[in-house]
Formats: sequence, structure tokens, C-alpha cells
Amino acid sequence: MTDIPSEVYHLIIPAAVRHTISATCISSCKSHASGWCVEQSRTQLENCFIGDSALNTDSTNGIMSWDTVFAKHNDNRKPIIENTKKNQGLFIYGMALHTVTDLFAHNAFDVKTGELIGHRPVNKADNPSICPNRYECASLMARYVVSHIKRQRVASVSDFYNIATSSVYKNTEFRLGRLDQYIKAVDPGYYLNHKAAIDDMTKER
Repeated sequence: MTDIPSEVYHLIIPAAVRHTISATCISSCKSHASGWCVEQSRTQLENCFIGDSALNTDSTNGIMSWDTVFAKHNDNRKPIIENTKKNQGLFIYGMALHTVTDLFAHNAFDVKTGELIGHRPVNKADNPSICPNRYECASLMARYVVSHIKRQRVASVSDFYNIATSSVYKNTEFRLGRLDQYIKAVDPGYYLNHKAAIDDMTKER
């Protein structure tokens, strides 16, 4: 998700950097050809930077222009956020930051119970006191991603390995669902070379 905003930040059009990162689909569905969903997701993100129909936010707002996106974030704020390619890139970086830290809230399994830390019947997923090591690891991941953003560079699956082998992560508290499959889908070679640490942080579903 960060390779496209990295290039847009440097004023390179997304179409010029297609397929710099590849991934395979890990779904068992057979409704489309292999890799179709990955290609569609990437195309949708690329299309955010074409013209001014920027963001398909949700079913309520639909397609939203970049001018509207930044106007919504300019209420009572100074300085005004300008609609520039750099700011568009930073906005998508922020989406990536949100997505990757959310993994620790919504894709984590309690090692003691073996259960997904979910929202029902009680919202445990968004409670940092439940398996608090999730929050500590998410904070470390956020620092990694912010470091990438500040340097306008692409993030890497190595960020997960760095957390898995850090003194912060406690494998006795939580594990991430299918982390090994996700990393293998992006970079199978990296997964094989770092299999032990990644598997140690993985909960198979």
C-alpha cells in the first residue's frame, strides 16, 4: 500500500510504477482467476491519483474528490491543507498506517484462550488493557511506518519480522491470525528465510 503514495509524493504518476510490489491471493474462493483481487485492489488505489475522483470512501459518500477530502480536514485548522500530490501521497500513507496498526486490534488471538480478541459480546479488540502487548507492538509498528513516511520510502514485510524478534513482542500473550500466509503472499522468499520468527507470531485460522 505504501509503494504508490511513495512515488506519488515524488510526483511520479502511479501507472509508471505498476507492479513494483506483487502479491498473491490467499483466499480459497474460486470465483476469479488467481491474483484477480490483488490486481483489482492495486488498480483501485492507483485510480485514486488519476484525475480528481480521488477516493471511494464508503457506500454513503461514494466517490469523493481530493478537494473534498482535504476540505473536510481543514475545518478550523491552520495552515490549510493544500490539495497537492505530496499531500495526497501522505494521506494514503496515513491509511496504510491505520490499516497495519489495526491488525493488532482486530486480527490478534489471545494465546491463553486461543480465541480472537473481538468485539462481542464485549469489545475487547479496542481495549488496550486486554493483552496490552498488542498495543506496545502496534506502537512500535507505527514508529516503523512513520519512519518510512518521513523518508518517503516503501514499507516492507520486514517490519513484522523486526517486531517478532524485538524485545517488545511477547509470544506468550498474543499472535496474529494468518500472518505467515500474508507475508508469504507478498514475498515467499523472505518468508522462507525468516520462517521461524514469523511462525512464532502467527496464529493459524
